[in-house]
Amino acid sequence: YYRSDRTIDINKVFLYTLALSPYEIWWEDYTYTQDNGEEYEETLFVYEYDAYHEVNQAIDEITMPYLSSFYPIEHQIEYVYEELINQVSYDDNAVNDEERTSNSFDAYGALIEHKAVCHGYALAYLGALKDIHVPTILITSDIDDHAWNMVYYEGEWTFFDVTYEDSDDIDDGYYYYYALNKEELELDHRFDQRSDSTLSYDEYMELAEFIFDVE
Repeated sequence: YYRSDRTIDINKVFLYTLALSPYEIWWEDYTYTQDNGEEYEETLFVYEYDAYHEVNQAIDEITMPYLSSFYPIEHQIEYVYEELINQVSYDDNAVNDEERTSNSFDAYGALIEHKAVCHGYALAYLGALKDIHVPTILITSDIDDHAWNMVYYEGEWTFFDVTYEDSDDIDDGYYYYYALNKEELELDHRFDQRSDSTLSYDEYMELAEFIFDVE
């Protein structure tokens, strides 16, 4: 549901869609022939049907205990965070997969195979939070080769990094990458600059304000 009728940059639609979808999607061009014999082309988003439903089922298994509960939404956000940390292991081998063919780069790897790199962790968290109706966006950083989440938490947009939290070096019951503000996040994270292939911090915020009614 869009809260604004203002325009957004049409050239960024694919990047915006990637920031909002927990599923692996891509563009494909199709050519159709009309009744009069003229041809026209369309560019459509496509996804793998079976993987889509497997990911949805895995998300439901995580979120089901909370969908009809009376737990505060903040507790639900924390539960999903902790559940992913417990379920998923970082896939060191996938880091060397330059073509990114491994499932560890998407939510399927995290939720079905229980192995992921940062992009898989962040997509899984995006999918689970969307399922419990929490405004969430995937943040990707080419400059850091990393991904994390922007989540509307306790009345403001904050940042969560499940990947960094799921570290052998962190096991003291304290969250270090949970609901950080921008200044805290930028101690060891960097946003990309605005470009044809990347989104800046300001663009992510503009997208959040365009999509989510959180005021």
